[in-house]
Amino acid sequence: MLSEAETGALMAALTREPTLAVTVDLASQSIVCGELRFKFTIDPAHRTRLLNGWDDFDVTNSFREEIGKFKAANRTARPWATPS
Repeated sequence: MLSEAETGALMAALTREPTLAVTVDLASQSIVCGELRFKFTIDPAHRTRLLNGWDDFDVTNSFREEIGKFKAANRTARPWATPS
């Protein structure tokens, strides 16, 4: 997230020169616009999702091994709860 001052500087630069390129680098968490350079922060979970192109299914699928272990342990601990 950029500060109010950084956002103002970015908007002022783009107002002066509307065709100025803006580069947002999510991996390095930086924004470059002409001579302006800013660092920003983003929630690590959101950053990972965006960098990997993951949706909710992909996030859940990334825990496939842990889910399998839980299911196996749950079948052993509560056999009556598993449909036959």
